[in-house]
Amino acid sequence: MATITHQNKDEGTRKKKESIVDLSRFIDKKIRVKFQGGREAAGILKGYDALLNLVLDNCVEYLRDPENPGTVGDDT
Repeated sequence: MATITHQNKDEGTRKKKESIVDLSRFIDKKIRVKFQGGREAAGILKGYDALLNLVLDNCVEYLRDPENPGTVGDDT
């Protein structure tokens, strides 16, 4: 699990925070990600950081259905 240490010059070192999501078990596996705002992408997870920035290989973005914005179509 990822561990982050925050340092503030006024307070010294704060306690460590752990990520609530353990993505290490998904490395080199195909995942599908749903973003805020409704966008979706699928690909092979190659890496990530403490801020949950993702590196996806062979990524495909799925577009919303123009007739029904609440659903994601099969178009890429």
